[in-house]
Amino acid sequence: MTEFIVNTTYANLYKAPDFKSEMISQALLWEKLTAFEKRNDFYLVNTTDNYQGWVSETQIIASGFSVKDWKQVTSVAGAIYERANANGMIIRTTTPGCRIPVLEERKGWTKTKLPDRAYGWIKSTITKESPCLNRGDFIKLAKRFLGIPYVWGGKTVYGFDCSGLVQIVHQLAGINIRRDAWMQYEDADFVSDKPDAAQPGDLYFFSKDQKRVSHVGIALGSGLILHARGYVRINSVVSGQKDYDRTLEKDFVGIKTFLCKLGAN
Repeated sequence: MTEFIVNTTYANLYKAPDFKSEMISQALLWEKLTAFEKRNDFYLVNTTDNYQGWVSETQIIASGFSVKDWKQVTSVAGAIYERANANGMIIRTTTPGCRIPVLEERKGWTKTKLPDRAYGWIKSTITKESPCLNRGDFIKLAKRFLGIPYVWGGKTVYGFDCSGLVQIVHQLAGINIRRDAWMQYEDADFVSDKPDAAQPGDLYFFSKDQKRVSHVGIALGSGLILHARGYVRINSVVSGQKDYDRTLEKDFVGIKTFLCKLGAN
């Protein structure tokens, strides 16, 4: 086995070692990958959340050094510049959830290092922590992503699928969960099988055939759900409400949560 690090804003994971194959997930800048096999120009890897797929060798680099201090990117948009100047050349972009090394703090800028050993500067506000002390804070995190387009296998601000969105919001809240909707349904704590019983931050789960869970969204309260379908939007599972979606009501399976320890306000 060989360890690699993602050297781009994100690296797509494919079902097969081919760019024409289905994209099933993504790994973020600086994420460590464990490689098991190489085929053509792709490696079969495991991500830090134990998800497996094929990644192009052009987007990863061999792991060879360690850094002591790290910060998580929390802002929706962020760029790494060659110098501490927003008018300078951008050498990489970031997406929420990725972690970057911190080498120096200077007048609102953070000096960082990239996996290919290039140095750059990012605005310190990009990595400002967002305390998630209660369910209200959690919903504020989730609403940051409203309007971002749907991308199958996506988990970045360039495009989310439903479970990728849920995973990243939980990660920003300090809660690590698995990647796919059915995995999240399997792991979360049961709340209710009634669609009007959700508290803000709970998760609604859905299934087209009432067998395998295929969709997930974040409860906002009063039957409202924030989810990625076409784009990150708000719908209702309760008939008669604004933005009611009959399909969601029909496919509803149950409510579960990872937020048992968070306060209500």
